[in-house]
Amino acid sequence: MNIRFQLNMEDIFALQDNVVDTSYAHKIKQRYFRWILFIMILLASVWLWKMNTWTGYLLAVVALVFLFVAAGIYQYLMKRSLKKKIAKMDHSKLLQPCQMTFAEDGIHRDLAVEVNRFDWKQFNRCTEDSARYFFYIDDLQGLIIPKTPSKVETLDIESYQQQMKAYMREINES
Repeated sequence: MNIRFQLNMEDIFALQDNVVDTSYAHKIKQRYFRWILFIMILLASVWLWKMNTWTGYLLAVVALVFLFVAAGIYQYLMKRSLKKKIAKMDHSKLLQPCQMTFAEDGIHRDLAVEVNRFDWKQFNRCTEDSARYFFYIDDLQGLIIPKTPSKVETLDIESYQQQMKAYMREINES
């Protein structure tokens, strides 16, 4: 099966958002963020409790609320920070027209400037959003494959999407 498409910056931002939401590395960072700041706020509330009971009590309540909202705060801050960094990088190689061939041995990606081959065994997980599939090579790096490429050879779009779901199932189960 062959597909043709061209990525844009929104696709690259979507991959990064997906990495923040699903990667093990970001889950660990999120836990550190949550517990370190919780402890700092709690220690500040104990210290302020000696000066003003109400302020200390209020800060203790803020610390407890923070435990529940820390994950969302971390994701928002990380996505915003990474989006700024990514926007400054040169992605011209990835933004070229691309042809991908899905074969028995893996995925062959042909960009205007280089050709890559990815063996099926290289992928450790797959996820998706509303417009893209993400095939991860490691925890933080992956391939972006659109759900509706500009051209699909030998299959219609619905059959293509069913085939992609089958690939994802196989990778995620192994």
